Amino acid sequence: MVENRDTEISTPMFKSRLLESFLFEKELNKDTLFRNLIRLAGYACVLTLLGEMLVPLDDTYLYTVMVLASCLISLLIHAYGRAQEAYHCFALLISIGFTIIALLIDKLYPSIFNLYSLGIVFVIAFIKSNRYAIFYLIYFTSLHVFLSYSFLAALETEFLLYELAYDIIHIAAYNMAVFLISLYFIKFVELQREKIALLESEGAHDNGQAKIVDLSNLSKFESLSMREKEVALLIGDGMTNKQIGEHLYISIETVKTHRKKIKAKLEIKSNKDFFLYTLYHRN
Repeated sequence: MVENRDTEISTPMFKSRLLESFLFEKELNKDTLFRNLIRLAGYACVLTLLGEMLVPLDDTYLYTVMVLASCLISLLIHAYGRAQEAYHCFALLISIGFTIIALLIDKLYPSIFNLYSLGIVFVIAFIKSNRYAIFYLIYFTSLHVFLSYSFLAALETEFLLYELAYDIIHIAAYNMAVFLISLYFIKFVELQREKIALLESEGAHDNGQAKIVDLSNLSKFESLSMREKEVALLIGDGMTNKQIGEHLYISIETVKTHRKKIKAKLEIKSNKDFFLYTLYHRN
């Protein structure tokens, strides 16, 4: 009886979850962003296939079918709580699929090369691992170079080696630039998000009843040790515990200890007051 009941419950839950996999979500975070991007790409593929039924475009439908299949597989994997597997699956299916189709139909579209660079941005944005980021940088660059060589070799030009060397340098430099810019931008966004979250959490803790700090009371500020003053000013500059630790060559736990002592001595509770102290006491 229990087994039948579980089956009766799981079937509608499965159907509901399957239906939700194809609907856009209003909430904004990394997971919903990925799912919405996949849905958007999938629906675009369906419309493209319908258009190609009316106006055939040779073998380009193969790319569309491959992207649609990759979107469906990745979306279903992500819907069942396997986010990292879905990110890897999408990146690998799209890149390998595009490469194989390009070789089979013996046609190379400029958008394919752009795809490899976009793949680097995708990996940095969704797969939070420096090891995987470097792996995919080498992987996408290698595929890019391989396709370039395959089509250059077919031309049987006497300047093959020269053109191939030029392409390798150009592709490697371009992808490395995309990699570094994307990495910097993602890290910058994450840092700003951490600062906002920290201020919001402390603002909620104060519950609108923050104590007014006497900025002119120099005795309290001067009671801090030299290290505590350094930490207080860096907190006021908006640095996180990790950044302060790296800047002063101390551990994060030491930074947290200094924070507690500073708050106790200055009788302050939020970063807002650290900002005010910074402005008032900076030399």
